[in-house]
Amino acid sequence: MESNLQIFNEVKKAYGYLSNTITKLIYDQYGIPGLIMYDKHSDNFDGLLREMIELNSMPEICKDTLFEENKREIEY
Repeated sequence: MESNLQIFNEVKKAYGYLSNTITKLIYDQYGIPGLIMYDKHSDNFDGLLREMIELNSMPEICKDTLFEENKREIEY
């Protein structure tokens, strides 16, 4: 069971993403896998753009697999 502090931190992190115009657009278009890629490549826009284009062309099952493999990178 999660503590109140853990829940608060999750909500705070989600608010941080959704209150930022860029990360909200990424989340709306690509979901959590997009945010993972944004966090990984935020200092390298070309790398981020390439991964976003690849993600957009992936079937949903591949997106789900990508999420499962990388979900620990951002704590939700």
